[in-house]
Amino acid sequence: MTICVHPALRDALPGLTAAVVPLAARLNGTPGEFTAVRQRPAWAPVSVVDGVATVHLDENLSPGYAARVVRQISGALKDPGACKSPDGYGALIDAWLVGDDPPSVTDDRAAQRFASLTERRRRAWLRRHFTEYRTCALGPEDFRAAKKHRATEKAPHRALDRANPPR
Repeated sequence: MTICVHPALRDALPGLTAAVVPLAARLNGTPGEFTAVRQRPAWAPVSVVDGVATVHLDENLSPGYAARVVRQISGALKDPGACKSPDGYGALIDAWLVGDDPPSVTDDRAAQRFASLTERRRRAWLRRHFTEYRTCALGPEDFRAAKKHRATEKAPHRALDRANPPR
């Protein structure tokens, strides 16, 4: 992880690193993945583009500065045109991404399903559902358990059936 801040704010580097590395790990393999964080002036937009998260950092490093940076990055992942109002399903993912406790949502089954996933499975889930997350289009179907395919089904394998070669 490369983190670039104004030299006067170099004391922020350990705290920023500790805060952003878990978020970067969770986003690995998604279009929102990043390997660098760069401080930008307040007038420049916060973004995550081409593996670089650009953020704002207050000059006095007031308490909570690292958590605010993580929230800036998390917020920059969503399409503002598609995400005009809070999204209950997305709030589950937001909380996980920034390390907060899961919020109370109206769909208990979705919340329980996501909570039951291991960290590794949550990351895989996010890779599969990132577009829906980014556009605030997650729904209950995105939190249903994947159906297992029966590997032992008795399907004809004509290419391997020597008694009945293909015609």
